[in-house]
Amino acid sequence: MRNTIFILFGLLAVQSCSGEIQAYKTEAEPALKLDTPVASIDTINSVQPAVWSFSDPYEKLSDREVLKLYNDSLKPFAQQLRTSTISSDSAFYEALKQLWPAWYGTTWDFNGYTHKPREGNIACGYFVSTSLRDVGLKLNRYDLAKLYSHAICTTICGTQVKEFSLLEDVISHIQNRPKDIYIVGLDSHVGFLIKENNEVFFVHSNYLGESVVTKELAENSEALEGSNMYVLGSILSNNDILNHWQQGTTIQIQKE
Repeated sequence: MRNTIFILFGLLAVQSCSGEIQAYKTEAEPALKLDTPVASIDTINSVQPAVWSFSDPYEKLSDREVLKLYNDSLKPFAQQLRTSTISSDSAFYEALKQLWPAWYGTTWDFNGYTHKPREGNIACGYFVSTSLRDVGLKLNRYDLAKLYSHAICTTICGTQVKEFSLLEDVISHIQNRPKDIYIVGLDSHVGFLIKENNEVFFVHSNYLGESVVTKELAENSEALEGSNMYVLGSILSNNDILNHWQQGTTIQIQKE
């Protein structure tokens, strides 16, 4: 049973942009050349789940046609999730948590919008929107990333967000709640906060220091410490978003 759940999490984590393949053909993105193919195009629709581990597919399956075929093969497993005892919030938590490491070290740039981990540059808003898209949420990553940081938070987490003026209060609030993934909107920055083993980490495209995508203890983050306002929203508490994720329906984004 544990192996089945692990495989399901891995499969869910690599769901990506089947709808976007049709919608965003104007974005010029060359196919990724693989050193060793992870599966052939001819067999990808019938690939056995055990073949796929998380770490390889997300970093390598950047060719849009391969992604489309692979995503089609995941549809039966999405149905399993809807009818299984695995909670969608736990599955989403694990899927997003396992997706991030592929991005660590990707260079930050204010105008960056790459969709490939460790290739090109990515701004903080695009890191958030691309992560959410690639974990399986059907959304326009451009429209979401262009929103003000606080609006990104409310769009994904709903209107029941909390505002804080002190970082220590943000950390204390998260530590006193069950494990969760949050979006935090700062004065001029946005990223994810996650509770793991009663510690709170900030995962973001960092414009300070080495200026790369990173995961750091929230209490040590210069970007967090430098903000005067924190708008905090729980992703896993928003049932609407989890329903969109399970059912593959489109999230409408109000443009500013």
